[in-house]
Amino acid sequence: MQGSSKTGRSATYALSGTDAFNLEVTSTQADTWLDVKNGKGNAFFSSILKKGETKEFDLTKETEARVNIGYSPGVELKINGKAVDLPFDSSKQVRQVVTIQHQPAEAQ
Repeated sequence: MQGSSKTGRSATYALSGTDAFNLEVTSTQADTWLDVKNGKGNAFFSSILKKGETKEFDLTKETEARVNIGYSPGVELKINGKAVDLPFDSSKQVRQVVTIQHQPAEAQ
């Protein structure tokens, strides 16, 4: 993951140098709204993620994913098994939208 550009409650990360794009979202403190879409707007998940629940998404074939988190203080985000810090301080920006742009290794 490389740096992010931020605006409002949205941020964009670049994921490059890997063919894999696996996203894992865990709700650790409370139920939260979670919406995961690809760059074309097709939804992979759009519902409540219950406290203690983890959802995994294989987005390897996608060039972009948009992750809309309703309650960020209680969410852990992992990409390819590695924890990723949310772009904003969760105590100040509860709802966060993270866009991940994936450039597979072979495309570089």
